[in-house]
Amino acid sequence: MTTVSDLPRKASQAGREDPVDWHGGMLRAWQLAPLRFAVTRDNVDRLNVIAIAQEMDRGGRAQGARTEFSFFRKTGADLCTSILRQNECADALLRQHLARMSA
Repeated sequence: MTTVSDLPRKASQAGREDPVDWHGGMLRAWQLAPLRFAVTRDNVDRLNVIAIAQEMDRGGRAQGARTEFSFFRKTGADLCTSILRQNECADALLRQHLARMSA
């Protein structure tokens, strides 16, 4: 699993990798990170969700690059909040995310 400490190395390798392979690997890491947080409820795992999401939103661009795209950050933050809240609205958001993953 990709961790926060792995991201700078992964980002520096992005230029040497096939962009499709990089994106696929990061997407899998982003999909699994909220699941890990759901199990551990550890702040480090929550921060990992956000770090991977920021990398995904940047699309492999340089660390300081700004982007208006925020799908992964917003969705990751919403998922982490839903995991902690455990109410009907949170459950609906989690089901929606699972449906996206299985599509």
